[in-house]
Amino acid sequence: MLRELEQFKPSVDDYTSLSENLETMSNFEQYQTIYSDIFGDIQTK
Repeated sequence: MLRELEQFKPSVDDYTSLSENLETMSNFEQYQTIYSDIFGDIQTK
């Protein structure tokens, strides 16, 4: 799971506390949506 997160948020390695990692994981779906929109725009063009 963390390896997947790194693809969307490279700074995940900078987090040292569990709470920060959990916060990042909760935002993972948001990052997926953002990148999906970006790649979708690229494919459209």
